[in-house]
Amino acid sequence: DVFLTLGRTDDALTQFQDGLKISRVLSEVDPHDAQKQRDLMISHYKLGDVQVQAGRFDQAHGLFTEGIAVLDGMIAQGQSVKQSQQEKALLEQRRQFCTVAKLATGDWDTLLKADAKVLPQLLLLRATEMLKRGELAHAVTAADKLREGTPKDKNNLYNAACLYARCAEFVTKVKPAPTDAEQAERQKLLNLAIDCLKESLAAGWDDQFFFENTQRV
Repeated sequence: DVFLTLGRTDDALTQFQDGLKISRVLSEVDPHDAQKQRDLMISHYKLGDVQVQAGRFDQAHGLFTEGIAVLDGMIAQGQSVKQSQQEKALLEQRRQFCTVAKLATGDWDTLLKADAKVLPQLLLLRATEMLKRGELAHAVTAADKLREGTPKDKNNLYNAACLYARCAEFVTKVKPAPTDAEQAERQKLLNLAIDCLKESLAAGWDDQFFFENTQRV
């Protein structure tokens, strides 16, 4: 957990993998001990979350599935049934997220064939994940597609504006002396963000909290 706080994902991953090995051994030694079974489930859950942060959704999906299997075993044995059912629901949500994330970050043409109702959220997720991976061009393409959606939706336009702004920040984020070309790219993306926000307002977007804080600034 400390390594995660420090942003050292690979070190955290190693520690959680070691923890899972220990939890698995202890659970096998005493399969009727509810706490040892729960510790095993938590090890799967934490390791799965680290894999999600690293963008390895296949591995995370498998870990959440294993955690669910542990909880199913606990429920079958009558171990902390109510708590186990609640935790199973949480792991199922995380597993479902991995399924969605795999689609969002996978093949572009396959993604575009997704149901129009869920496509905007998939595009938002894709852009976010691509920025984490340092793939700016893919993030911008996803933002472009989100903005192009028809009919125009105020929330999709607002989300696209936010994505353009994040892409602009990414261009010069870790560069103490950005080149003229990088500054120009950043400004281009900021202009897109502003234009997209105007389109969102024209389409009826209205966030009172946003306007109140903007006025204070």
